Amino acid sequence: MPSYKQIVADAESMSLTGFTGLYKYPFLLGWQMLGGSLTKKAPLTAAYMRPGARDRGRRGSTGIPAGGLHKESTLVYKVKSGGETAQNPLADDAVESVELERPYVFILERTDLSTPGPVVIGRTVNADVTINDYSVSSAHAHLVYSDAAGFAQIKDTESTNGTAVGTKRLEEGEAEILQNGYWVTIGRVVCQFFTPKGLYQYITEPEPEAE
Repeated sequence: MPSYKQIVADAESMSLTGFTGLYKYPFLLGWQMLGGSLTKKAPLTAAYMRPGARDRGRRGSTGIPAGGLHKESTLVYKVKSGGETAQNPLADDAVESVELERPYVFILERTDLSTPGPVVIGRTVNADVTINDYSVSSAHAHLVYSDAAGFAQIKDTESTNGTAVGTKRLEEGEAEILQNGYWVTIGRVVCQFFTPKGLYQYITEPEPEAE
């Protein structure tokens, strides 16, 4: 898996045709976490848990398995009328989050190309895309990408801690369209979706600074 630094170097040294020839599949770039890091389990802080829920991790007292978050009390899982799928879920700083020192790169490619099917995103090595964090289910979500159309569709597969597109929480089994640049939260991992062309333009054509 290439690092983000390598991808940036490739984009800056290649034409669009060369870059998309090298990188044929879309990306998820992990920019932030809802607390903690990708490899260290963070404490479940009051910023995204119900008051008093910190010490109740066993099923039976709350109905939520150990390691599960209370969906209704996290930022991306709050039920909002008219939630926007294109919105950055952390734009208003309403929840504690940690910006990663360097983005995590997840290339959305199936490991078995002999049969058709979606890209499986999950925590274990059996998934096509492995996000090794306790908040991610073993088979968390499915993604289908159309290169011709230039967008993808992601579906939550009854994950424990949920999937959100922008600020819209997906119900179990619900699917949503991902356009280039859309934000996706998988468990507590806040990512941004890019097509190969979209990521090339993001790197080589930065937005002008506001005056």
